[in-house]
Amino acid sequence: MNNKKYPFNEGDDYWYECDGMILYGGCWDDISEELHEQNPNREYFSDDEVLDVARANGIKYSRLRQPLPQINNDRQG
Repeated sequence: MNNKKYPFNEGDDYWYECDGMILYGGCWDDISEELHEQNPNREYFSDDEVLDVARANGIKYSRLRQPLPQINNDRQG
């Protein structure tokens, strides 16, 4: 039985701090757990948390709730 605690569950998207930047880590998986064990003090962020950081730094961002309509790029003439 694995009693280790991780900041995310398998399949969760996550972000992390590295050299003063916040980078997209990807989808939490076995490799993420190994990397976390190598550096357990790394600061992690969920999608919502990283959006809060962006907004606090003046970056405007909103999630799309529906797909964008298809654009026909065929040019005639």
